[in-house]
Amino acid sequence: MALTGTGSWKRSARARLAIFFIFITSTFFYAAQPSVATPLETPYLKYDAAEKRLGIYFNETLVGWIGRGDAYFLLEQQGKPPEEIPISSTSLWSDSVASQRQNTKRFSQLTSATKSLTVTGKLSSLGRFEETFQIETLRASQIIKSRLTITLEKSASFILLRPYSLGAKAKPIFLAPGYIYNTNNQVISDGKFPQLSYKSSPGIPESSVFFFRSDRSSYCAVMAIYDGWILALCAPEGIQLPPDRFYYNGLAIDTSQKEMDTLYLTLGYKNFPARYNGNCSPRIAPRWEEGPNYGFIRGKANDVLTLESIIYVAPASDLFAYENANRVFYYFLRQEPMRRTSPSEAARLIADAIVNDAVTTASGLFRVIDGSDECDIGWTGGMMIAYPLLRAGKIYEEPRWRAVAIAAIDTLCRDGFNSRANMFYDCFKEGKWTTRGWWTHWTGGEHLAYTNGQAAYFILRSYQELTPEEKTKKGFWLIAVRKILRQAIRYQLADGSFPGSFSSADGSPVDIEGFGSCWLLPSCVLMYQLSGKEEFLRAAIRAEKFYFDWLATLEPWGTPLDAEKSVDMEGNLALCIAERHLHEATGSSLYLDHLERSIHFDLSWKWAYNTFLENDPLRGLNWRSIGSNSASTCNIHLHPMSNMILGEIWYAYKKTGDMYYLDRLRDSFYFGLGCVNLKDGEFGFGKIGWVTEQFLHTDALQGGTPADGGVWKRYLPWAAAAILTSLTEEFAAAREVR
Repeated sequence: MALTGTGSWKRSARARLAIFFIFITSTFFYAAQPSVATPLETPYLKYDAAEKRLGIYFNETLVGWIGRGDAYFLLEQQGKPPEEIPISSTSLWSDSVASQRQNTKRFSQLTSATKSLTVTGKLSSLGRFEETFQIETLRASQIIKSRLTITLEKSASFILLRPYSLGAKAKPIFLAPGYIYNTNNQVISDGKFPQLSYKSSPGIPESSVFFFRSDRSSYCAVMAIYDGWILALCAPEGIQLPPDRFYYNGLAIDTSQKEMDTLYLTLGYKNFPARYNGNCSPRIAPRWEEGPNYGFIRGKANDVLTLESIIYVAPASDLFAYENANRVFYYFLRQEPMRRTSPSEAARLIADAIVNDAVTTASGLFRVIDGSDECDIGWTGGMMIAYPLLRAGKIYEEPRWRAVAIAAIDTLCRDGFNSRANMFYDCFKEGKWTTRGWWTHWTGGEHLAYTNGQAAYFILRSYQELTPEEKTKKGFWLIAVRKILRQAIRYQLADGSFPGSFSSADGSPVDIEGFGSCWLLPSCVLMYQLSGKEEFLRAAIRAEKFYFDWLATLEPWGTPLDAEKSVDMEGNLALCIAERHLHEATGSSLYLDHLERSIHFDLSWKWAYNTFLENDPLRGLNWRSIGSNSASTCNIHLHPMSNMILGEIWYAYKKTGDMYYLDRLRDSFYFGLGCVNLKDGEFGFGKIGWVTEQFLHTDALQGGTPADGGVWKRYLPWAAAAILTSLTEEFAAAREVR
């Protein structure tokens, strides 16, 4: 990326054109489709003898079919060539009053008037299977549920693949929530993470096909949106066999075939073309393994394997059709969150640890990580720590916590303001204020919109918490923030977007791209709410349209600048907060609707289940993943960052009465409580009250070892602060949450 200090900024033509193309293409395509506000009512299956396929229908429309060609299953046994299990070799029947279990494909149709459709057959020499489909209603949506039972006749190591072919006329939009969003920003990104390259060859990092373990996805799901429909699939992350054998399942998206696109659920799993290890240091592991690897089921003779899965098919008027699929899958997979301590105990431990272990004597600010002298103003610390610490001090009547938080804000606004640029310096380290934080490798060292916008927002939130007498003494907080916002508005583009960074010499824009500049949006709205000055509301309304339209592509990128322009969830946190404030400020239903869309995007990154953990410390602690979130399609770990917007989810719940929001809020609220060291070394490192940012939940090695149960053994005060934010929200004491 090009960095300048003179301020002649504009987003690169390639990036702006790509964003515009994605948005306009999706808008044009879906505008022609019927707008559907209600969930699916009439899915069914029907066998077509001429085509030798079991079709997935909605009303009279064939949306897709089970299988690929004549193959009902694909079987891969270790050491043997892959085999197809043709549907023509199976028996099918409908169990209804009319058919009375007649074993003939003439009756092989599943409708709402039919009790079930059963398919039976042999899996080569491996054994026999029986699969029963039923139409069920789950949370007001009709779905097709499959129950597959396999009886092994011999011992074998195998993976069973179930393809679902798409009847797409146009290029679909694909999702594996938490892992793949459309192409994973393949057009713009130059990263090394999985990028779905439609109809190209298999390879890494760009590939036309990806097979991966189910726990890479927050819902163990894959889905496609095309031709006005959504077809989505979900199955639990694994199966349990006696006495204590657990085997992971898998998922796949395959666009490599010229004639069709295919989604897969697999019993057992494989990583193909290779396993992605995450955005990690080569000292820990290579970014990618050299080739495919396999998670075979090690079956024994007479083992009986059972797997339930869901086929969700519905009309899709836009890309937000994924929301209801995720809702259905959540209630299919849902498990209990962990409850390791009380909210008040967790809040006290976190706040005490911040004050005792995170504050540096040189500046009174908060260190990025234990052992470091760098203190960032936002993103990885700073004001997003000061605000909940101040709130906690007020709630728990701990004046020391309040004093530390207020002193940190005083220091930044008094000493950390660059008057030449009308921006805060982004960090304090080595005894001086600077723009050159740990992220400089990716940015070149100018003022970031992400850090400045977030710092400005949390300073304004903190100002709201002051007493009237304190406010009279802290007017300089508002003066500093107002200068930053006016500098950003001065260079706001015609499309409503803000620059991503600003020159430290004169505050002119610098060519840093990404969604991170969205943090200036909630700051503008809140400044309007505090000051009543229309200039900030006008700027916010213009910016909201740009950032929401970008979110609607499902590929927001560029907030965590170390994530290589992968799709991420961080920038949407700012949008979510802004939509709440805009609805408060204007009363417009548009912003409540956009708040819900933003919340659902955040929920797409939140784990809907408790993943199986192979290793300590997480396994030994019975740590639970439900309510956690992943960070991006580049980073493969779980953390509590989006706990900072549980207040917005509560707001949406109170405005809509939608219990789904309350259920998801509870999960994340209690997840946060389970991430805190309740005693020294509980998570294998650190002191009481410490929290790390990386919990390793899958077969990637990002952050350290061991995979699948390990943690990054470092104290990240910002992660603790995200949890503390949720613990100091008004809802934390509400009966509905407790």
